[in-house]
Amino acid sequence: MPVPICDIFSHMRKWKIQYALLEYLVYWEGRVTGARLGQLLGRTREHVQRQILAPYRREFGDRLELLAERIDPDTDRPHVQPEFAPVAPGALIDIVRGEARFAEAVGESPRFGIPIEDVAAIGFREPHNQYFRMLHRACVQRRAIPIEYVSKRRTAAIWFSPHTLVRDVARIHFRGYGSWSDNQPGYYVDLVPSRIYRVLGNSDHSRYVGPDADKEWNERVTLTFQLNPKLPENIRKTLCLEHEENRNRTVFDTLVIPDVRRALRRYVERSLQYRFFSGSLYHIWIPDNPPDP
Repeated sequence: MPVPICDIFSHMRKWKIQYALLEYLVYWEGRVTGARLGQLLGRTREHVQRQILAPYRREFGDRLELLAERIDPDTDRPHVQPEFAPVAPGALIDIVRGEARFAEAVGESPRFGIPIEDVAAIGFREPHNQYFRMLHRACVQRRAIPIEYVSKRRTAAIWFSPHTLVRDVARIHFRGYGSWSDNQPGYYVDLVPSRIYRVLGNSDHSRYVGPDADKEWNERVTLTFQLNPKLPENIRKTLCLEHEENRNRTVFDTLVIPDVRRALRRYVERSLQYRFFSGSLYHIWIPDNPPDP
């Protein structure tokens, strides 16, 4: 009897997750044992050795051993990269934070990862749970939701169709289509959940407007910044290492960031312009971008 296609895909997803955990332990923690992997997956050491470690080695040879080695001193890069586990530090941090949050929710300790504190979120209250959940559901279900919203200019009723959640350093907002009147066309806006005063009624699928016409969201631009020429030399060297990873570069005065959604441009510029060093605030990067049309 043939195996149902859904079972095949389910099996594929399962072994990819298992291989990703295996590579995580080796690449990021530096070691792996059958007992440790079995603890993560809720399996015995014998099962892990037979069903995960042995098949991985048959398919990928000595990749695990290479992943465990130190960085190549000649190239400053690993000899090989993981096939399934995250490689970018930012992606790893997101996964470790997610694991910690799930563990906290059920009253347990995280199964893997190191302690991480999110300083950026300190001082900003979480959005109202009920309102955030309604926006999240509206985004998933592609429905418009009627709310009373407090903006910098006014308090007004709006039908809002969220299509994406954005995190800007500490603040989060939903990108979506807002309509203030049945008689006038709306436009795409960034809506901060904590500024919702109240929900005015039930969501409506027929009023939902998706992201296809969101020109600022779908268009990508390259941002260029000039380093403030008045910065002290020691700060310039520090920034060169932070942005370029080039210890031998003598001239460092330009930062180019490609492939940024135009709708996120002002947030990127705002986050890069100023920094604290030794208790003093410095103007670091000066945007060198033409104004939006």
